[in-house]
Amino acid sequence: MPLAVDTLDELDQMGLPPLWSQEESNPVIQLRLRDTWNGIEWYVIEGSRQPNDYRFYGFQVQGLPIRRHFLLSDLEHHRVDLDISPRGKRWSEIRVSA
Repeated sequence: MPLAVDTLDELDQMGLPPLWSQEESNPVIQLRLRDTWNGIEWYVIEGSRQPNDYRFYGFQVQGLPIRRHFLLSDLEHHRVDLDISPRGKRWSEIRVSA
């Protein structure tokens, strides 16, 4: 089932660092979102609530990792699992396969 927009309250409670607050080359990961259908992963560094949505900044991994902004609503057509196990790890500690 896709990640629902009513997940906004849960994301607020996680206390993600606000957008543009981690400007370092090896940022701390807050959570991972993974599409169980195609294996795309998003490693969230920071995020802020928007009107009826949530804007994230982090790494998208589909082949090579790229840094980008994305909205929770961008993931509506994906089958997404939320994983908090990477929380507190530095990007350099995360192993991704390209």
